[in-house]
Amino acid sequence: MPDSRNRNEFIESNLLVFLWRWKMCTTAGLSAQFFPALAPHSAYKRIHSLRQRGYICVITYSLGNSFLWALTRKGFDHVKTMIPPLKDIGFKSECIEHDHVASSFHIGDFILGIPNHIDVFTEQELRRHDDAFYPEWIPRTTLHRPDGYTVIRSDNEDRLIAFEVELSIKKESDYLNLGRFYRRLAGINNVLWLVKSDAIARRLNRLLSESENSKNSIHCFFLRPEFQKSGWGAICKYGGHTGVSIRKLLGTDVGAYWDHDPTMLLLDTRKCRTNFKSYGLKSQS
Repeated sequence: MPDSRNRNEFIESNLLVFLWRWKMCTTAGLSAQFFPALAPHSAYKRIHSLRQRGYICVITYSLGNSFLWALTRKGFDHVKTMIPPLKDIGFKSECIEHDHVASSFHIGDFILGIPNHIDVFTEQELRRHDDAFYPEWIPRTTLHRPDGYTVIRSDNEDRLIAFEVELSIKKESDYLNLGRFYRRLAGINNVLWLVKSDAIARRLNRLLSESENSKNSIHCFFLRPEFQKSGWGAICKYGGHTGVSIRKLLGTDVGAYWDHDPTMLLLDTRKCRTNFKSYGLKSQS
């Protein structure tokens, strides 16, 4: 019994840290990440028990039809004992819809597990941690903060990817400045953008790539409707890697061999489900 209790406490503590890093997550996403061996209702009960004890709460957007789990103050106080000191104390989302889309875009296939040669650093960590506690591969700059970074390590060269989600449009001058920021910031191999429409993607591609060779642009634009349908199978519409999927751009096949795209676990915002899509290896026949 003590071993089982300690294991449960370990899983629950990691779940709370996960919610702090990513700000929120769906029932399906938390179930896949922390309770993959449990039936859907049993997984929901484990998550709901944390709510009953005051560690997490339900937050919503889209007229209350999209349910997500997030930390409470009690949950955050528990998390603070397990992470480096914070320069900016906080845990709540300032825009639930944006942060849900951004975290889903960033996590993607990795909700089923992050490969050993890949690391991620979230917008929450960029915002809250002093840069003394950043990994060595994170740029030290206060000029701009993307919606997260991913580094892909290899024997030849590490690749650093920034993520940007734009659900509302800024002034043209803001994007021109952002284009200059990324051109001057050494070490960024690609910037993956998720935007609302084809027209916005074309406009931002023009503004951000004005002084670049379009074929060699580091910026890659994906459309939200396609992402919500295809997850990391979504295809780059404009930029230096037109026609390439998110999954291929990141050089990973974590989700390529599954029956369903893992990102759907992060986009399914039902609070309690009677059944989940089963995830298994694709038939090789």
